[in-house]
Amino acid sequence: MFFEKKEYAPLFDAEIKTMRVGSWVKDNILLFDLGYFKYELFSRIRRNKGYFVSRLKQSANPTIVSVLRDYRGNPVDIAGKKLKEILPRLKGEVIDVEVEVSIKGKVKKTEKDGAFEIYRPTCGTPKVKETFRLVGVLDEESKTYHFYLTNITPEQLSAEDVALLYRARWSIELVFKELKRLYQ
Repeated sequence: MFFEKKEYAPLFDAEIKTMRVGSWVKDNILLFDLGYFKYELFSRIRRNKGYFVSRLKQSANPTIVSVLRDYRGNPVDIAGKKLKEILPRLKGEVIDVEVEVSIKGKVKKTEKDGAFEIYRPTCGTPKVKETFRLVGVLDEESKTYHFYLTNITPEQLSAEDVALLYRARWSIELVFKELKRLYQ
């Protein structure tokens, strides 16, 4: 099973600012809240064979590349469209698609530990295009969609399980905060 060998630990504000993504992320799942939403970070995690799940920023509007899940009723061709363009067509269904985003910068491999990093080049350098999985699940209470960006495949976790995993992030964070408070 996908979760058998995974380790879980929250990254707090101070830790994320100094975190260097390298081989240590391999086979681990990192759960990020919106404060740490950076395509460059997600790209580094994937290149180092790690996994991530993050909420999608409201301002993000990625391009849909392909549909990963069949939908009920009349299927609408949404490939090539922006997420915000198809939102009005969603009728409470789970959305599971592959999206493309642009990252400012180039990817380079560092000599020290074989890790991949994004660096900010001088102007005139083209953007790097990356694809990620986007999952959207309707929140029954608020009647709004929650969107999650990840590199975990549908074969590893269903769209509903990606949303469940992200919701567990808050519980995990509360447990670690309480342990930290008790043992300081």
